[in-house]
Amino acid sequence: MELVAGLDIGTTKVCAIIAEATLDGRVNIIGVGVAPCKGLRRGVVVNMEDTVAAIEEAVSKAQQMTGHTIESVFVGVTGEHIASLNSKGITAITPTASREITLEDVERVVENSRVIVLPPDREIIHAIPRGFIIDGQNGIKHPAGMSGSRLEVETHIVTGAITFLQNIERCVQRAGLVVEETVLEPLAASKAVLSSDDKEIGVALADIGGGTTDVVIFTEGAISYSGIVPIGGQYVTSDINKGLRTTLEEAERLKI
Repeated sequence: MELVAGLDIGTTKVCAIIAEATLDGRVNIIGVGVAPCKGLRRGVVVNMEDTVAAIEEAVSKAQQMTGHTIESVFVGVTGEHIASLNSKGITAITPTASREITLEDVERVVENSRVIVLPPDREIIHAIPRGFIIDGQNGIKHPAGMSGSRLEVETHIVTGAITFLQNIERCVQRAGLVVEETVLEPLAASKAVLSSDDKEIGVALADIGGGTTDVVIFTEGAISYSGIVPIGGQYVTSDINKGLRTTLEEAERLKI
């Protein structure tokens, strides 16, 4: 049994989840912890101490539920600094008798698609293949094992501001944990709530949080757009608070 932990650091709360991965590929949720957080604004850390405290509280609650201690986590990231674009890569297949495309060829063409011009203050979070093209034939999902002389890929690339990502990582580290990997929040949400049929038909997912609304769009089974809108549920609470002249606590209760 292998323990896997996830951390969702949001504008209004931090959620921690612990699961056990079984040998047959199943994942069983065994612990959940939630803690209020006031250390972020629109998905960006503005108070490190408050964020660290919220992470520690959420993780502690999840650990108490499971009886296990975790040392590393997969961390969801969001914020208006997130941006995306679609890129292309191309590579020639080594001439052989069969011209068979290998996994190394696939990895090489995806790596080629990551070669884009980025400002020095940004880094790539994800490079997700959308589809492959072999000798002009598109719509190919798994090219390894097929024959061809030229392999192309269309890749969805997600980038983020280095300093903002580093601040999130530092908060997790100060809470005594190691960051296994950062994952775009709406991409993680799509894994949980969308079926393969949804993605094939075409679907938009909007994850409305406290300070941001995270959006991903799938067409023909592949991600085609991802982005963050810096508006979330806090704006609804604020409107109720001002419109009805009530307290923020009562406005939040009415919204929910």
